[in-house]
Amino acid sequence: MQRSRARRGPVVAVLGSILGLALGATPGFGADSGGVDAQVTVSPAAACIELSTASVNFGTLALGAENQAGAPGITITNCGDADASLMASGSNATGQAASWSLVDSAATCADTLGTDNYHLALADTLGAPIATLSTENKAVGTLTAAGSLDQVARISTACPGSSGAGKVMSMSINYVATTIVAPPIVLEPLTADQATADSAAAYLLPSSRNVDVAANCASNPTVACAGGVPGNPPPQVQVQATNVVTTQVPGTTTWNGSATLQAATLQSIPMTYNGISCTVTVDSATSGSPTLSGTYQESFLSYPTPGGQPNYVAIGSVSITGLDSGDVQIGGGFSCSLASTLVTFIIPQLENQISAYIEGNLCGDPGPAVWMACPALP
Repeated sequence: MQRSRARRGPVVAVLGSILGLALGATPGFGADSGGVDAQVTVSPAAACIELSTASVNFGTLALGAENQAGAPGITITNCGDADASLMASGSNATGQAASWSLVDSAATCADTLGTDNYHLALADTLGAPIATLSTENKAVGTLTAAGSLDQVARISTACPGSSGAGKVMSMSINYVATTIVAPPIVLEPLTADQATADSAAAYLLPSSRNVDVAANCASNPTVACAGGVPGNPPPQVQVQATNVVTTQVPGTTTWNGSATLQAATLQSIPMTYNGISCTVTVDSATSGSPTLSGTYQESFLSYPTPGGQPNYVAIGSVSITGLDSGDVQIGGGFSCSLASTLVTFIIPQLENQISAYIEGNLCGDPGPAVWMACPALP
């Protein structure tokens, strides 16, 4: 306790001295004042929606009932100050010892719907269909700033013989809104036809393209990161494409694409595993099949109005397969020759890297004679 009091004494003395200086300041000086200007920039409001109801009831329906409306209707109001794109998804249905899978298709109980599957949809107040829902989000409208939409939930129950008879089945409809932001470029209208699909494919998969190998300095092994520093310029893989084919999915504005590919590194790729520095080269023609298989989808979409005149092509569902262990050569000495982990690590890395170069959005002129990568759009 004595030691504690000894420590406090000087502190009190210093404070007393400061207080004395403040109280004993020389009189005669006038008061002074100052001000600081301030400002704040308010960002655009985030997307905001309000729903008129928290629940919808379809009443009592038999198995096999088709396209029945729920009540009450749903009013979706934009509580933000910018236009918004509206998307919706549904869920599988559950009940006591029963479940139904949500199916987004035209199948009915009269053909291929099967048991324990059901449909959930949205329509306007006059019954015109808006969308058949799936467990993934899909566009269901556009909301102007402070505007609203009226929609009605509709259900087709699971087919006779399904589970759930005499039970209460529950499901959900989930809405998501995203603020519409004008892209930094003008999107030109496109014609969703075979010629345009083929033109986009030729841009995506030319006869030869060099693809950068992205550095990964945080993994073990590291990739393209000699001495812990990303390569500059990065090593590249040359990808050659032949037999590029696009086929329209019947009744849609989506085309499935496929191509035969060959891939070979233009420079050795530095890789470090457990502190051992090695190099890796890849050539798909080294062993087994000399080629890779590439598949993807082209979807003609409209921004910012879903369902409008297409003005960009979304490239997705890309899959590159076919590299095998015999296509990979490891250099760097005896220790590297034992690092089989490098082989199993680099194969999916390169396949994913090639996929990433193909995925994205394409914009073009109405012809289109010119294509370019365009911004990510909702």
